[in-house]
Amino acid sequence: TGNRGFQTLFYSHEGLSENDISELEDRTVYYTGSTQPIKRQYFRINDGRCVVAQTVPLPEPDRFGRSGRFFSHRFIFGQTDWEKIGCDPFRVFDASPFISTVKESLEQGNFQSGDIPPRFLEISDNETKLTTSASIQNYIDWGLLALQAPKFLEECRPLALVGSPEYVWELLRIAILLVPPSKRLLCTFDTHFYKCDEVRTPVWAAGFAESPPSRFYLLSELSHLSPSTPFERWWVDCIKNQGVDI
Repeated sequence: TGNRGFQTLFYSHEGLSENDISELEDRTVYYTGSTQPIKRQYFRINDGRCVVAQTVPLPEPDRFGRSGRFFSHRFIFGQTDWEKIGCDPFRVFDASPFISTVKESLEQGNFQSGDIPPRFLEISDNETKLTTSASIQNYIDWGLLALQAPKFLEECRPLALVGSPEYVWELLRIAILLVPPSKRLLCTFDTHFYKCDEVRTPVWAAGFAESPPSRFYLLSELSHLSPSTPFERWWVDCIKNQGVDI
């Protein structure tokens, strides 16, 4: 656009206020480290709407010769629509609806007004299935981590998932899909949390390619959690007695 720095190219003017855009921009953080993975996010904004986002690094420098460019696209769901898809962000990601280039966004948006029309997504009616086979105890351990989401968010202390993008993604899928839809609502995540602020942009789980700051929860610290609430004990009994559908 000829301007320096991060900027929003387009947003759907219908249904989004300036405060909404400001909040979404706060979440649009991408720093390159030893890796430059695709960043995937699920979070909620202040009015309770759910956001699924994808950010990709752009290899070309900007007009000022600076590297580190990225392109982010996000979809915003009202509570009713989110519940219709089982509070399952992976059904959105599996549908691959994201724009990933500036060129494509310019073709779809109005450059003069900055408006881009809402998109109606075709999302499968089928529930996302687990693709990783594991022991019942491992499933219980991973599911109990997802059930800690309210606690981790209240503390602004995310669970750190350290490893390759594929490893982080698979752990997120397992943990979130093991719990009922109503409990997935707070299982917010950011798969590339490098240099992000867990207080300003809190999430339940954060992905890292390398060791995270010490203030994050580590999987090794939380292995073999014990159910501590009536719901958690009921859920564990269900997993033990009914198994897991994969």
